[in-house]
Amino acid sequence: MKRILSILSAALLLSIAMPALAEDTHRPNVGLPGPGDAIAGVPVTISAAVSDTESGIASCNLYVDNDDAGAMTVAGDTASVSYTFVQAGIHTIFVFCRDNENNFNSGPNASVTVTTNSSSGDGTPPSVGPISPNTAVAAIPVSLSADVSDTGTGISNCQLLVNGFSKGAMTVSGGKASMTYTFDAIGTSTVAAQCSDVAGNTGTGPIVSVSVTATPPPPPNIKPELVKLACPDGAAADHPCKAVYYSALDGKRHAFPNSKVYFTWYADFSTVKEISADAMAALPLGKQVTYRPGVKLVKFTSLNNVYAVARGGTLRWVKTEAVAVALYGADWNKKIDDISDAFYLDYVFGADINAASEYSPSGETAGATTIDQNF
Repeated sequence: MKRILSILSAALLLSIAMPALAEDTHRPNVGLPGPGDAIAGVPVTISAAVSDTESGIASCNLYVDNDDAGAMTVAGDTASVSYTFVQAGIHTIFVFCRDNENNFNSGPNASVTVTTNSSSGDGTPPSVGPISPNTAVAAIPVSLSADVSDTGTGISNCQLLVNGFSKGAMTVSGGKASMTYTFDAIGTSTVAAQCSDVAGNTGTGPIVSVSVTATPPPPPNIKPELVKLACPDGAAADHPCKAVYYSALDGKRHAFPNSKVYFTWYADFSTVKEISADAMAALPLGKQVTYRPGVKLVKFTSLNNVYAVARGGTLRWVKTEAVAVALYGADWNKKIDDISDAFYLDYVFGADINAASEYSPSGETAGATTIDQNF
């Protein structure tokens, strides 16, 4: 009995003497990745020194030219992955890591000079034709395409250039590179296709001017408005009459998934119009309304990533806390709404935001003054 009491006393003493473990709020340490040179089409191991003295490294990803290139293997104090550059030139890489307490950090940028694989014997760039068509309507998607070919090692990728900036990868099939793109502004824009072959040679097609005209006015019998059914006396909170829809220029009614989304577009319900069941049934159901761009930060309940909202229900991952503070202020974490995973398909994912200069909350909001402009 004395021995048991002694053990209990010791345990009690330890519980009093030992302080509670402090929460890990420190970011992982992420070093400069390397090497600084590579050969197009030849795998190279990219690595960086990483460490976390508290909860430990949970994951690291390699980023190439601001695009997520995939998970790295973390062994000891090194994160590494095999990566193949498909295009010659100077590329920017960095490593992004999270620890087991979800603190995250991006390492410094490094430049990698990628040269052509001379052993392939292919020194001829791909042949890239002009983009067509050369007319478009603002806010309406248009399919842009160009004839492409390569007589050597074959085309590895093509990208669409609009006003000198890449707008993403084009689909290459049957001798054509194509991509659906939406011009926002009325006027003239320049477009071109740029393609690389497996050997790392790059060819750019002729620069074509595209005339972008105004979006045509809606049919005279269609008026965008907020509509709902009239509620009977004593209607419960889940009665169908409680649902508010946006009757859009496309002739469809678009539901608000919840009040949080609604109040990014409207301050109150004063403009909601009650219509008959027959009138409601005459409006086919369209896709759901998404958050108004720039107003809120959002995240999915099953993911830790915090996203800024851009036009068209496009979510852009805010990569660091510093960027979030610069865009939304010191209380940025109080401006985050959770999105149910059930609404995952209502959104698309755009480019990550690595710097505050890459996104403007006020600019995004000003660019979507109506829900029709956000479809």
